[in-house]
Amino acid sequence: EEARVSLGDEMGVLEEEEGAKLHLSYVRSTFDGTGAALVIVVKASYLDMNRLYLLHVTTTTYPPRLLDVQFLNRYSSTLVPSLTCAGITLAAVGVVTQTSQSQHQNGGYLAYATFQTHKSVAVTAVHFPPRPLHATVVDVDLPSEVVPNILPGGVGGCAALEGALAISTTGCVVHVKITLPPSTQKPNRHPNNRTSTKTGSPDTQTVESEPTPLQVRTLSNHLFSSYNASKEREQRDCALMSSLPPSLSEANSPALDQAVMLTLDIINDEPQHKTSHDTLTHKLKQHEAFVTFLIHASLYRRLTTQSKYSLLDVGQKNLC
Repeated sequence: EEARVSLGDEMGVLEEEEGAKLHLSYVRSTFDGTGAALVIVVKASYLDMNRLYLLHVTTTTYPPRLLDVQFLNRYSSTLVPSLTCAGITLAAVGVVTQTSQSQHQNGGYLAYATFQTHKSVAVTAVHFPPRPLHATVVDVDLPSEVVPNILPGGVGGCAALEGALAISTTGCVVHVKITLPPSTQKPNRHPNNRTSTKTGSPDTQTVESEPTPLQVRTLSNHLFSSYNASKEREQRDCALMSSLPPSLSEANSPALDQAVMLTLDIINDEPQHKTSHDTLTHKLKQHEAFVTFLIHASLYRRLTTQSKYSLLDVGQKNLC
């Protein structure tokens, strides 16, 4: 019931609406090694909205207490119903402070949840630090040619290796480990309270937070995955927009600018086994396809003018 109230507030649920009701469905759960913490994966549905959440629960009190609720914004509302959780692991995190006399302190818990569709696998790592710091989420999309799907029961942890292990249907064993950067968070429950910049004209200036490198990398992973998925199937603009991860539609311009340029670098750095002329032609077509994707996904119009000129510069260099 505590989770229902928290998710209802987060999703803007209005129970008094006729026929409106928040539905929660259990997906998967796991304890850490000591049994002191529990993470539960749930799907939440309200009207035509579907979301995926991780609930962080402490079991050291009775009754167990809900500590944190994390929305997984990697997965779109249209994708959530068909998504399955192949496995989840949870472990305590030790943090070593950078001082002359290093001390070991509690770094909270790190959960690895592996989700899959019919032909793609993504690992979501969520760090639940000690309160009142907010959670950090990192998503890693595994290469579909190596890991198209996970074998049943093929996800787990290892005492000798940190992170998550997964056995693919191709026979490959994959080890995913997230290295967290040193925490610079202040004790604040609002993750958007960061260094900010003003954008727009003096009459319409808005304050937008500066993204961290980890946020940009995660957003770029979401963008690159969505771009590759759009190439595999013909989609109309409205269908493409509805299949985008919520993180892309919610990202501010500074974060989206950096994520777009980082993704473009990744696309241009893909190895090509062709002649120099064919490589230039391919890069130009790749660039055109990526910009077209940004336009159809309604992301291009949200880029700053400087970022649009940067895209133009890259295209001109590929042309030359």
